[in-house]
Amino acid sequence: MDAKLLPATLRRYAAIIESVSDERDNADGFWCYLIPGHIEPLGGTTAVHEDTLGQCAATLSSCRTGDRDEMHNAGGSTANR
Repeated sequence: MDAKLLPATLRRYAAIIESVSDERDNADGFWCYLIPGHIEPLGGTTAVHEDTLGQCAATLSSCRTGDRDEMHNAGGSTANR
């Protein structure tokens, strides 16, 4: 994603973010969807969901490359991809 389109807090992770959804109007925080080939290792998913942008940035710092098999083995959803 073009770093200029991201909130400043997330710009350093532009290379792995496909899109960001601000769901604060629904009391659901922020969702950062990762580009294909990257996973959030704690949940094994292709998205980061946190209440604040700072929390998103902290979680994005632990994201890594991974594939669908790794997500499945970690118990994560492959629904996003």
